[in-house]
Amino acid sequence: SKALELDNSIMEAYTNRAALLRKLKRCDSALEDMKAAIKLAPSNSQVHVAFAEALKECGKKNEARQMYETAMQKFGSAHSIGGLAGIEYEDSNTERAVELYERAIALDDSVSAWKTNLAVIYNSQLKRAEAENLLRKSLEQSPRDGVTLNNLGSVLHGQGRLNDALSLYQEALQANPDSALFYFNIGNVFLEKGYMEDYKFLTNSIEHYVQVIRIHTEYKGAFNNLGNALKEGDLFDQAIRAWEAALRLLPDDVDVMANLVHLRNHIVDWTNRDLRFLNIQKVAEKQMANNTVPSMQSFHCLLFPMPPEFCLKVAKAFAAEVQKQIKYIDFKPAFAEVGYRISGSPPSAPLLPRIGVISHDLGNHPTGHLFTAIPAFWKSEYGMLQLFSLSTSDNSRYFQRLAQGRHSVEMIGSMSFQDAATT
Repeated sequence: SKALELDNSIMEAYTNRAALLRKLKRCDSALEDMKAAIKLAPSNSQVHVAFAEALKECGKKNEARQMYETAMQKFGSAHSIGGLAGIEYEDSNTERAVELYERAIALDDSVSAWKTNLAVIYNSQLKRAEAENLLRKSLEQSPRDGVTLNNLGSVLHGQGRLNDALSLYQEALQANPDSALFYFNIGNVFLEKGYMEDYKFLTNSIEHYVQVIRIHTEYKGAFNNLGNALKEGDLFDQAIRAWEAALRLLPDDVDVMANLVHLRNHIVDWTNRDLRFLNIQKVAEKQMANNTVPSMQSFHCLLFPMPPEFCLKVAKAFAAEVQKQIKYIDFKPAFAEVGYRISGSPPSAPLLPRIGVISHDLGNHPTGHLFTAIPAFWKSEYGMLQLFSLSTSDNSRYFQRLAQGRHSVEMIGSMSFQDAATT
């Protein structure tokens, strides 16, 4: 301020004071200083970008967008393009954000945040290899950055590389030991390893979810996943308490409602049974009315006393979501063909459907017990039957009977989304 009293033509004095005012949350004064700086240096791209950053920080996103656009058109600087990409990313305009981030990184690949955000978008589009490559480049610049380590762990987690993901999550936690998110992600890996490898990992997942709750008592998903781990470990009363706590935080969480209903059926607790199912249906209807994929999966409808038309609606919602996701995968698997003909049949014969069955429980489980009878009675004229298992073989006679039959069992639980989809 004293410098400006002596000479009010010093642009850097205005930008420096604006930065200090922003830290003090004095937005109006900071923006006035940035306007003065722009007048003094109308051809300085850095001042334009700094003004846009100040506008965004002060909650004036539309004005910030316009300033970034102006700077990009006048100067074409990497930071103006990257800054605009950040606004598009926050507003979920992902295609535009991708285009801008790619342009900004091509001009200046030193900004780790741009690569990280672009990698997150790539990962959501199932472009795992591109996401992994960007994040590894970011780690070359900042090898101890917890956010980047965590994001890379998420990419590898999505590829089914559980041990690699676990190592990265643990590195991220070492860099940020108070992060509830990192504890949560580690708990999720141990939960999956408990499902697929050995129940002993459930103890690890429970410990990490408890730590999440200690750090952040209202962390979304922590109580639900804690309940899942406790249930899988046959700690039913504790699982119910965890899920009840989850519903106190998010009363409309259909996943938690369904988990509670399913477990209470399992332990033969019929208290308010009809009301529970009605609540689940109401919340799922509300989600679909808002064009949101319902938390309750379509197979729940088959397990619960739900109207057939509602179950069909849920199934269609999931099918629509799959169609949205599948556009990011470049493949044409044989299984995706409309149908096939039996060998030796004439070309005029009708195409038969390819029918896939996917389950976690093709082994020593009631589902597996029931299903082993189906392949024995399956006739080729019904169509082609393909079995997909989300878990590894439990070496039970039920699983072996399926695996040794005419219909192969594909293990897809540890595969990436793309590998599973192209199997």
